[in-house]
Amino acid sequence: MTLWLMNENNLAKLAKAEAEVIAAHFGLMKKRDAENAVTEYTKIAEETVATVEQMRNYLKAKNPAVAQSVLDMIPLYLSEGAAEGIRGDIAFAQSCLETGNFAFKGSAVTLDQNNFCGMGVTRRGMKGNSFGMPQLGIRAQIQHLKAYANGEPLVNPVIDPRFRYVSRGCAPYVEWLGIQENPQGRGWANGAGYGKKILAILNSITSTKA
Repeated sequence: MTLWLMNENNLAKLAKAEAEVIAAHFGLMKKRDAENAVTEYTKIAEETVATVEQMRNYLKAKNPAVAQSVLDMIPLYLSEGAAEGIRGDIAFAQSCLETGNFAFKGSAVTLDQNNFCGMGVTRRGMKGNSFGMPQLGIRAQIQHLKAYANGEPLVNPVIDPRFRYVSRGCAPYVEWLGIQENPQGRGWANGAGYGKKILAILNSITSTKA
């Protein structure tokens, strides 16, 4: 043992091992662990967290003039999301982003289109897709989110006109919905920080009193 300790390389190994034991004992993270720490992302295919009341109260605070028809359709985000295993509150937060909190100012779509996510607006000046009723527009949005989230089959018949264009499962996290942040260079929108903008709205919704 004494001869082993006389070797400088062995002493260095021993010192390193002792340091790691001490760090583990006191709950300290080694530098290399910190560098390799995995960021926790927000899954799209999970149970909804926000309630209908939180979503309504958030929207009324942001847009006091919001149409009553919009407030009435909010439960559809949860029911349609639950049917496909997709977080309806994420879809609602996305709609708030895409429509300017349903004020539709500067938006490519209008309320009467029942398109609350800019679906089909692939370039400036395009009108986008239209749906016969709010439920169908929300269902199409949920289906499109599911296309990005995973490769599982749809529960309801497909009505999303752009479902077939998505590389299934390429964006399982909200953070990856933006093309610029997606590891595969795919996603819902090209704008920088698209997913983070949705999450900022979502966090505000879940922090709203019911």
